[in-house]
Amino acid sequence: VHPLIQRHVHNPCGNKNGNCQHMCIVTAGSQGVGSLGYRCACSVGWRLAVDLKNCNLVEEFLLYSQQRFIKGRVLDPVLENFSDAILPYASRRARFVGLDFDARDEHIYYSDVLQDVIYRIHKNGTGREIVLASQNEGVEGLAVD
Repeated sequence: VHPLIQRHVHNPCGNKNGNCQHMCIVTAGSQGVGSLGYRCACSVGWRLAVDLKNCNLVEEFLLYSQQRFIKGRVLDPVLENFSDAILPYASRRARFVGLDFDARDEHIYYSDVLQDVIYRIHKNGTGREIVLASQNEGVEGLAVD
């Protein structure tokens, strides 16, 4: 559309990020066609506070594996849906089975039954290390103490 005939619409996130601590997301407004609204959202690992503007660090979450994925989800009946507590970790050449989390050093420990290796990785998905290789065929459960 040519700039001379394009309507000017106020961006509700354009001033001070809409007063959102993390992210301001432009939405359709309630004032009819062409109006804009907004809502605040939080980065992965954070949840929206009751004021719907600020974010609180997620401290409790469900950690689970789905063959090639490790995911952490906030389980909260107040929220309409699940939200990610950690960045999902994925591998095309793996089958994750055994899984545990060390909250003190924020590492996820997991077994890969295709490679018969136990790894650890930081909660943010960085720094993968082999913890135990060979002589651990088919480890389907593990616990970190």
